[in-house]
Amino acid sequence: MASDVTQKTNYKALIATGLISLAVAVGGNIVVNKLSEENLSLSYELTASETFGGSNGNIRISNIEISNNGTKSIDDVVLSISLQEGVIDDHKVNGIPANSYAVDKKNDKLILNTKYINPEEKFYIQLLLSNPQNSDFLPLVDLRGRGVIGKQAIKKSGDSFLSSIATAIAALGVFASFLTFRKTRSRILDTDLIRASFSDIGETHSGDQRDIFAYILGINGLKKEADEIRFIERDISYWSISDHLVELWCGTKDSELMIKGATALNELIAYARIREDSVKLIQTGIARLYAEAGNPAAVQKVIETFKNEKDEVIKSRLVKSGLLENA
Repeated sequence: MASDVTQKTNYKALIATGLISLAVAVGGNIVVNKLSEENLSLSYELTASETFGGSNGNIRISNIEISNNGTKSIDDVVLSISLQEGVIDDHKVNGIPANSYAVDKKNDKLILNTKYINPEEKFYIQLLLSNPQNSDFLPLVDLRGRGVIGKQAIKKSGDSFLSSIATAIAALGVFASFLTFRKTRSRILDTDLIRASFSDIGETHSGDQRDIFAYILGINGLKKEADEIRFIERDISYWSISDHLVELWCGTKDSELMIKGATALNELIAYARIREDSVKLIQTGIARLYAEAGNPAAVQKVIETFKNEKDEVIKSRLVKSGLLENA
């Protein structure tokens, strides 16, 4: 009899132990899978400035922040922005490389396509909007990625004040630029007038080298390059940016583009405050562009500035580029 009781007790203990082990195994597996699971999370946050009233209607600046809050990269992201009434006058994209997205803009609609957004990454788009009649207008936003639909983020109360300040500052900056552009648009017919004005500048421009370089590229019609330069790291020298662009332009084998690039670099030297040794390095790049574009006379003119050059680095660059043979 005692033997039977002992066997029953052991049988129950065995079942209990098995159930506990199974629960631990299954539960642990679920927890591990949950922790290692790659989830998709795409969101946007829309903020807007107050409306500026004017003789030509109402103007407003909207800022849209797009975020990947998940743990997996999201591919084929499409941001669609539309106005039920009014016009999208201008836009500016920040926080994403210029060569990683494309924008298709119409009067009342803008579509931005980007290849991917990595986890925890975000970018921003600022919109300059106008409406001739209504003073209370906002864009409609549709955000999608492969396998996910973007949702509007719920703004945290603690962030609302800072967001309002940031949007207001951006609004004032963009609005001032917009008014300046409209005021001068009728007087500036093309970029040739801007280029000609450089000879009247009494002092050279000193400031962030990246921004100054992008400005010169922009007024020379090199918008793609200007956008790219604005997104590189700030601690970078003129000659380093120049070397990067020279390699890109020479790689295209496009003579017209290379001449345009050489012109921009020459204007950079005339406009910006650049150290003498950096100027020389940039000039070697200019000579290379002229050589690749098939303009030996222009190459010769640059080489003559190095006639009595003693800097071994400059000489080495000219030799490596095969330019000393044109001297």
